Amino acid sequence: MSISIATVMAEVGRAHGVTVEALRSDDKHAALCWPRHVAMWLARELTSKSLVQIARQFGRADHTTVRNAILRVERGREADADVRTETDELRHRIAGSLAATKVNELAEELLAKRPADRSVSGQLVGLLCTEILRLQGELSRSQPHQMKETAHD
Repeated sequence: MSISIATVMAEVGRAHGVTVEALRSDDKHAALCWPRHVAMWLARELTSKSLVQIARQFGRADHTTVRNAILRVERGREADADVRTETDELRHRIAGSLAATKVNELAEELLAKRPADRSVSGQLVGLLCTEILRLQGELSRSQPHQMKETAHD
């Protein structure tokens, strides 16, 4: 399981009080442009999708729209601590949501086995803790993508 662009769009929309449909629209109103730019930036940060793939999910024909949105957010992050805080909080909320989902799935799988032996239960708890630490490490290592894509990505 990995983070999808749809998940990013839904979380950004929820945080900004706009719908996913609005994020996909051509509306250039400021109340939609900034959340759309943030969603595009987060899609690039949190998924392995190319600029072209992100553009398609947002109903855009050209990857340069996504590149420009990403650059605008990155400039905002450099210049404004509030923008950096907003985008970091969204990134951690979305990535944390994925981690929680993975941990819950693992916990359900382990509980379904219902081991009676305490040593086995201890091993399963150890596996769960190891998975939590691994997911935390993935989150802390997330690095921004480099802008080196071409139109045929």
